[in-house]
Amino acid sequence: MKEKFRYLFKNFSFLLIGSFSSKILNFLLVPLYTAVLTTEEYGSYDIIYDTILLLIPIMSLNITDAIMRFTVEADASTKKDVIAVTNKYTFRACLCFFAGLTIFHLLSHNELTQRFFPQIVILFICVIVQQNLVQIAKGLERIKDISVSGVIGTLVAVGANFYFLVIRKYGLPGYFAATILSMISQIVFLTLRTKLLVKMSFSVQNRRLEKEMLSFSIPLIATTLSWHVNSIADRYTVILFEGLAANGIYAVSYKIPAIMTAVQTIFIQSWQLSAVKEFQTDEGKAFVNRTYTVVQTVMVILCSCTIICTRFLAKILFKADFFDAWICVPTLVFYVLFNTLSGTLGGIFSAVKDTKAFMNTAIIGALTNILLNFVLIWWWGILGAAIATAISSVVIWGLRLRSAQKYIKIEYRKNRGIMQLLLLVIQAVIMTTIVSYYGYIIQAVILACLLYCNKEELHKWWTGIKRGHLTG
Repeated sequence: MKEKFRYLFKNFSFLLIGSFSSKILNFLLVPLYTAVLTTEEYGSYDIIYDTILLLIPIMSLNITDAIMRFTVEADASTKKDVIAVTNKYTFRACLCFFAGLTIFHLLSHNELTQRFFPQIVILFICVIVQQNLVQIAKGLERIKDISVSGVIGTLVAVGANFYFLVIRKYGLPGYFAATILSMISQIVFLTLRTKLLVKMSFSVQNRRLEKEMLSFSIPLIATTLSWHVNSIADRYTVILFEGLAANGIYAVSYKIPAIMTAVQTIFIQSWQLSAVKEFQTDEGKAFVNRTYTVVQTVMVILCSCTIICTRFLAKILFKADFFDAWICVPTLVFYVLFNTLSGTLGGIFSAVKDTKAFMNTAIIGALTNILLNFVLIWWWGILGAAIATAISSVVIWGLRLRSAQKYIKIEYRKNRGIMQLLLLVIQAVIMTTIVSYYGYIIQAVILACLLYCNKEELHKWWTGIKRGHLTG
């Protein structure tokens, strides 16, 4: 089992270098964004980017989700066919988006499309191509290249943001330009490193493979859409009830949990590779259980530490009108926690190709989120949006935990889990209601209790690290 954890840790480490460097620098640039952009400008960019993420799986028939799964086990000839299928549906998606945005622009006379039509189109192309290239590189097990591309994109983003926002003072158009240049740099690098130009083809010869990929990806459209809706329904509802400026504040509140989200996303990407490779054996199932336990322990401790640091980080990162965003952070930490646990369970469904489990849990979670958003935002504004998002993530986790039992018995200590969750809820309430040293003292006690609850797991983990493997 030691080799399985080493494979997982190696992929995680390489992806961490690239993606986390991007996230941490983006995190450090938040003071720049909140100082230079208005709340309305940031809210406008946020909703445009989120809408693009929402439309990609529809217009591409969600082909992105099939790329890695069909590349990782394919021979050289089949890998070329996978790329051809990917190119075909990526090209069609770009044409559909351009046509749809043009029609929307002509009929609605929307201010954002009038100002940023070319930028929105280019951003859509860059996002879908970059996503697909990363999946191709993962399928080819070029994890180091993904890492390096992330570093390159980060450096370009930092330089471009400084030039366009600080020196040239271009505002929102400059923010668009910096994001697009960052993605283009990653696209160019990954294209060269994967030698995609040599493998490039838009003519699909292997119709059987195309059908198999679509049979895998199309049922996941509802899953992917539901997952995106679960992530961004709160943004649309905030705009509906509170306006673009409020959405700008709410979007910024995600920046502190974003560091945890970055680690979570990278881990899930690495974990899916390991789960697909290892799940079918008894040892592989023990590996899944052990991984889930470690993830739960680490995330609970990280959540507690993040909640304690919320106001301190907000004072550094959130300028002027954006400071009010801190109130949502403790609640959004729960969204990250249960999202991570759900993603870990999702690796099981990927391994057994159970797209139905993905779809059902994601749809129920999205519907829960939408319903709660309309109720809670009406009562509590942007804090209501954060609460709705957190609750929906708990619902998804609970459904996935139950569904996963069909394939593996997850060793989950229910009583300990409930106690830890209650402690985190108490800590979050204290952070948002008791703004004094007494509040921090109580939170420190709660963190100590959480460390004590997990002392056995942490001891095993530390012993394992000293012996040279990740999880004891």
